[in-house]
Amino acid sequence: MKKISPLKKGDTISIISPAGPIKDIKALNKAVSYFESKGYKVKVSPNALAQEDYLAGDDDFRFADLLEAFENPEIKAILCSRGGYGCARLLHRINNDFIYTNQKMFLGHSDITAILNNFPITTFHAPMAVSDFGCDEVDAITEKSFFEVIEGIKAPYLYEAKKDFKVINSGEANGKLVGGNLSVLISLMGTEYAPDFGGRILLLEDLNEPLYKIDRMLTQLKLAGVFERISGLVVADFGETEVSMEFLRSFCSQKPAFYGFYASHAKSKYTLPIGVEYILDADKGTLELVQDVF
Repeated sequence: MKKISPLKKGDTISIISPAGPIKDIKALNKAVSYFESKGYKVKVSPNALAQEDYLAGDDDFRFADLLEAFENPEIKAILCSRGGYGCARLLHRINNDFIYTNQKMFLGHSDITAILNNFPITTFHAPMAVSDFGCDEVDAITEKSFFEVIEGIKAPYLYEAKKDFKVINSGEANGKLVGGNLSVLISLMGTEYAPDFGGRILLLEDLNEPLYKIDRMLTQLKLAGVFERISGLVVADFGETEVSMEFLRSFCSQKPAFYGFYASHAKSKYTLPIGVEYILDADKGTLELVQDVF
């Protein structure tokens, strides 16, 4: 992949809403003030506050903001406001040549997973404007990782699991990082927009889905041969839904894997480049970025 430039103070960050609508304008304003206090300029996209049922405006509005953010040379990074739903509705409109030519930092998680795994550039599984930076106090782990990464992360760079992480399967693996939200990944299966899982390290997370739904989604990945093709697995968490390691091992029993990582809907989350090389050590609970992003 073509490398992008790290951010520096004075650069402009665009906040867009490619999925669900912003429900808390005060939180958006807090996020804008937060980034300005860090020395960045902020441009809220024209339709970021639009709303049409469960979407942040219709597909045309949301896609227009996405294109404008990439096309505008003033903007150096694109930060999604929140998740929800809507990104998959835009995938068939995206011109990869346009994105590649006008590439810049693109950050988000949750529903943004659909876009993160389909752009022809390095993207970032990362916190979002309203949900993570629009609060009274930004989480320390989230803040540290975010700025270390966007301002010029250098490989090797080590991401450590939660202190109470659990080993699913011992061993080490290497490969490009792919994945994100389990529900969104499942919605892409059987389409041309499903990620290439071959030889990849797969990241999975979800928010409070009932155990039977997690079972159903993991079973679909297993039946599709995904767990046979990946090199390793990192399961961040499933919110308040508890899973056993035996349960997870029943789906992915042959590849190095661990559970408990700062890359979910929880308050603390890392900023992780997607589509670049890592080394996974399941016994230590680490992901080591070994490819320079910038």
